[in-house]
Amino acid sequence: MGSVLIAFSGGADSSFLAKVAQEALGSEAMAVIASGSIFPREETENAQSMAAKIGIKCVTVPFGILKEPSFRINSDNRCYFCKKQLFTKFLTIASEKKISWVADGTHAGDHINSRPGYQAIKALGIRTPLKAVSMTKAEIIDLSKSLNLPTWNKPSGACLATRIPYGTPIESKRLGRIERCEAWIKKKGFTQVRVRDHFPEARIELDPEEISTALSPECRKNLINVLKAEGFEKITLDLEGYKSKEK
Repeated sequence: MGSVLIAFSGGADSSFLAKVAQEALGSEAMAVIASGSIFPREETENAQSMAAKIGIKCVTVPFGILKEPSFRINSDNRCYFCKKQLFTKFLTIASEKKISWVADGTHAGDHINSRPGYQAIKALGIRTPLKAVSMTKAEIIDLSKSLNLPTWNKPSGACLATRIPYGTPIESKRLGRIERCEAWIKKKGFTQVRVRDHFPEARIELDPEEISTALSPECRKNLINVLKAEGFEKITLDLEGYKSKEK
């Protein structure tokens, strides 16, 4: 590819791609991290730390998608508008830095047909090297282990806007509430957390193996208190747990 700018979240897929790119291209590889209200601050900081560990050049850029009415109204194709604007920004950065390509970590196991965001990056000509070589999530995990990447078993992530039901306007206040609730739950040791904001109801999704911990009397009481302090009046726990769409 000559030179490449990697859309970097610090997750398993983008970390593996960044590591391979850095080893293959050296200084001709760079990572770009987007920061803003739809991204948990902790995840942005973790991504910056991960890029440093990999040794790849990295830049963090602000992304103010909430300024866009087409995104804020939260239609079922909100991801299209978000990804189009985000990767257009990345393409501009690549052009300014004379980098030939922009790439992201989409792999063969991603359900791309149901993802408007993928249609946006495809239309923009963004490269998806892992998908191009038909690499699955299981292969990424195995190869990440062999490369000693600590992200090999990192749970999948998504922007905070995905916690808000379609048709409900996306607002900074709502995003902040979700972020604070999820951060508190993660600090208690839960690995996969989604707080679905159906205000005034919150629906919590956890790794199925961790549901019993959440139902313990003390943890259950604390969960209720924390989420009610954020304004939620009803707190429910999805007994099926979080289900990843990756394979």
